[in-house]
Amino acid sequence: MFSDRYKNTQQYSGQKKIAGVCCQVAQKVDLPVWVVRLLMVLLALKFTWPCIIGYVIGWLCLTNKK
Repeated sequence: MFSDRYKNTQQYSGQKKIAGVCCQVAQKVDLPVWVVRLLMVLLALKFTWPCIIGYVIGWLCLTNKK
């Protein structure tokens, strides 16, 4: 019933660069991965520490694909 509404939170090793956070966010919001990575870099230039903390929290929330 809820499978269409909620997607799983697994890391995908095919496109991940550091921890796969941008890949997961891109999948959730249905954007290309390069757009999410570009936005992350641009935001990190202005808001460095909040972006680092948010990235670490995103990394910790993901589960490993087995």
